[in-house]
Amino acid sequence: MPRNKPVKLKPVKPSRAVANRYARDIAVLIKAMVRDYWGLVVIYKDKRWQVSGDDIGGVWLTTEIEKRFKTLGKKWQKEFEKFAEGKSKEVIAKILKQTDLQLKSSLKDYMASQYFMLIGETIPVSMRIMMKAQVAENVALIKSIPEEFKHRIEGAVYRAITGSGTLRNLRDEIAKYGDMSLRRAKLISSDQTSKIFSVLAMQRMKQAGIRRCMWVHTGRGKTHREYHKRKWDGVSGLKDGRPNGLNGFIFDMDNPPVIEQKTGQRGIPGELPFCHCEVAPVIDGGE
Repeated sequence: MPRNKPVKLKPVKPSRAVANRYARDIAVLIKAMVRDYWGLVVIYKDKRWQVSGDDIGGVWLTTEIEKRFKTLGKKWQKEFEKFAEGKSKEVIAKILKQTDLQLKSSLKDYMASQYFMLIGETIPVSMRIMMKAQVAENVALIKSIPEEFKHRIEGAVYRAITGSGTLRNLRDEIAKYGDMSLRRAKLISSDQTSKIFSVLAMQRMKQAGIRRCMWVHTGRGKTHREYHKRKWDGVSGLKDGRPNGLNGFIFDMDNPPVIEQKTGQRGIPGELPFCHCEVAPVIDGGE
């Protein structure tokens, strides 16, 4: 093998098991929240007459429901915040472990250890800062779920209790909004694990002495970005980070390529929503 010819190592990829487990854990919390809000409706389902037939009763009932909504909102915001803080750190720790295992395997497969120091247990300060930022981003996304759910069902609940809607309609609406929250949770878990994995993998590569990597389009997922799927011509983009296509593009980790042509946004595989692209270490070596 000629010296300095780029050698693509085995791609590293996020564990779907971690993402699926994360989604299941969030789902348990969401289902409990949905049941709690439904319990609020059941309490007042036989008191709708007070709103339409008795102004005093209506004011009292509406005020009481508002108080209950406020109480439930605070309760579940706190529950999700507590969950997000602990779970995000746990998930990132698992992703880092998977990253290290895969990268070590990739390096060993090509006997790259003779050129590069294999990753140890040390987590540099820069990486800790990055992990902290990823935790904060993930926590913010999880905390948004209960507020969105509460906002969506308030109108439906008031309509049902005041008589302009039915409990059957309300049950369907709550179920619909609950399903929307579950789908959002699944999207968050999938996208976040993919993005966090790529960020940590590239940081670990730098720690191991690797400076370049290859963009690998996998074909996973229901949607694909044509620019990510298009095969790189092997020439364009090396200087300006704007290749004709990202699939197979070799780039410097300190100068990531444009990943969204319309906006000019630069980034790494897995960073954009629904992106399932992977990263492969690239070394210049060999005899």
